[in-house]
Amino acid sequence: NTLTQYNGQIWAGGVFTLTGAVSTRFVSHWTGSAWATDANSPNNTVTALETYNGRLWAGGAFPVSAAGDTLNNLANFDGTTWRANAFGFGAIGAGTVYCYGVYNGELYVGGLFASIGGKVAANIAKWNGEGWTALGSGTNGTVFCLGVYNNILYAGGAFTTAGGATANRIASW
Repeated sequence: NTLTQYNGQIWAGGVFTLTGAVSTRFVSHWTGSAWATDANSPNNTVTALETYNGRLWAGGAFPVSAAGDTLNNLANFDGTTWRANAFGFGAIGAGTVYCYGVYNGELYVGGLFASIGGKVAANIAKWNGEGWTALGSGTNGTVFCLGVYNNILYAGGAFTTAGGATANRIASW
């Protein structure tokens, strides 16, 4: 499960269809007095949420939205509508996002994927507002978490190399 703040509310994502006593669809938010959900949210597991440039970004294992729109496991929400990232995974099952991080004004994504936005990117990439870019040669295994400390981006996961160098489950850029 994952949490983030968006539009002054806490948002939760995960593997659930009930939040409190409210029927939800893998993403819900706390309004200040009750849990609520968007009827068109992703239709399956949400493993990552992040707020970036006024949108709520979601990643996971959801091929479509509840409305039937193709999302391919990577989407963003503008407060009204869920949209596929036009430069995300090209096909259902082509990758899974496990985490997001914001560093130096750019959105970073980690997970299990070989490419994103039509570019080769081994399990980690960054979004600059126009497209995805790989971080060097990436990692040789899944990236499960991203965090920033002392102005350095850290990645943790099930990998032993990052950027071609030995990295025993943790690396920095």
